[in-house]
Amino acid sequence: MPNLTARSLKATLVLEPAQLAELVVRDGVPRVELRIEVDGRLVVTDIAAKSARKALATIRGHGPDGVMAILQGKLGKGDALLEAGLVVVVQPKVPKAAAQPAQEAA
Repeated sequence: MPNLTARSLKATLVLEPAQLAELVVRDGVPRVELRIEVDGRLVVTDIAAKSARKALATIRGHGPDGVMAILQGKLGKGDALLEAGLVVVVQPKVPKAAAQPAQEAA
């Protein structure tokens, strides 16, 4: 089996929107530092303040149960997440009437 070399190790972290909603982004700062605990590890990163504000607005607009918060970047030495980006995606709401026939068909 050959040994391969990779340029980077990409990491995707699924965050708790309710916890992210507690984030405070001060005016005038270009970046916001985040510390994320996952499986006994502490991952440290910083993200653009603009994307943090946009994420917070989406969480407030749709509620923490109506969104998914995803942080992606390159995993560096010492559990640092480099070139990180944050997105908050609105989960589509499925009407109850439409969900029932799909369950009955299965």
